[in-house]
Amino acid sequence: MTGNDAIGLAIGPITRSLFASDLFMQVMIDYKPYLYDHTNVAIPWTPAPKPKKLRIGVEVWDGYVMPHPPIVRAIKELEAKIKAYKGDVEIEVVPYESYKPWYAWSIISQLYYPDAGADDKRAMDAVNEPHCFMTDYIMNHEFVKPLSVTELWAKNHERDVFRSEHAEYWHSKNIDVLICPASPFSAPKPHTTKYWPYTSHWNLVDYPSIIFPVSEVKETDLPVPDYKPVSPMDEFVYNLYGGPEEYAKSQVALQLVGFRYQDEKVFAAMSVIEEIQKS
Repeated sequence: MTGNDAIGLAIGPITRSLFASDLFMQVMIDYKPYLYDHTNVAIPWTPAPKPKKLRIGVEVWDGYVMPHPPIVRAIKELEAKIKAYKGDVEIEVVPYESYKPWYAWSIISQLYYPDAGADDKRAMDAVNEPHCFMTDYIMNHEFVKPLSVTELWAKNHERDVFRSEHAEYWHSKNIDVLICPASPFSAPKPHTTKYWPYTSHWNLVDYPSIIFPVSEVKETDLPVPDYKPVSPMDEFVYNLYGGPEEYAKSQVALQLVGFRYQDEKVFAAMSVIEEIQKS
């Protein structure tokens, strides 16, 4: 909705390599978009050198929705590879717990649609565009309601307080980057993508991230027997995984996250991760 800047927009290139993503960022920022778009910040793209040291946080799950077995396995395999790395970068790996994930979701899902999607619905209905099931799902989510101006101000304040708290939490962990799931599943079945806080969390706090492939679903990625869900959403998501045969050879991706305005450092760290993956 035009004028709704509660959650900022960002260009997310889909490329075949880290080099291509870096080139995209370089070209776009060299164009000086801040001269034409007042929402842009006049910060040049300055590639960061290969780090000499890295302290990497690893989050297996956010404590609210457990990723499917292929995702968990991929994280643990990558973590083991990083710990075994004997290259020229001194790396320390530490566990990381997500900061208030469900609360963060309650904030951003509302700020996506401060009018509960009324403007979007009008636009779709004006051209007889059918409503996508998942679009209706988020616009009618339990956290989404039409806000008054005063309520929107309050929600924006809540967002800003959370961002400050999150920054303090992040720095308390003393990490350079974080490896975490990009999604709880590898390839979601139609009309089942009801949980995306593994990425929206970083949209809310405005941290850069790179999603990268690490594996594919394997025959050994069996469901966990007698899994005990910790929330209704956890139960819904976990029950979607009937076994590896339903997701045969689908790609498994993870996510590398850095602190706000440290995009180039994320790219530099990603180059080290790629080196480790290829070793």
